Amino acid sequence: MLIAFAVVGWLLFAATALLYFVGNRINAKDENALAQFGLAVVFSDEVRDATKKGYSQSVIDSPRVDSRLTAWQLGQAFKITARSYYSGEAEVFSPAVVAQAIDKLRAS
Repeated sequence: MLIAFAVVGWLLFAATALLYFVGNRINAKDENALAQFGLAVVFSDEVRDATKKGYSQSVIDSPRVDSRLTAWQLGQAFKITARSYYSGEAEVFSPAVVAQAIDKLRAS
């Protein structure tokens, strides 16, 4: 009986460790995506203008609800956009935009 508890304990420990590492990996991807997209918005006029235009139109088209809810929804949309720009699903790959901007700044 004691051995069964020990085995179950080790299995639970292994499952917890696995969930911890998987969660950290997902969180790191999201953090990297947000950081790179944020830098792309800061350094690239094209990305900034397109992003601002798209989100401004979303606010105009959205139903008149609590502004905090709209802000939260825009934040969620920003995360999704950042992931797509970082993963290469969008037309623009944010790390490439940031690298080009850095090279351009260094050359000037």
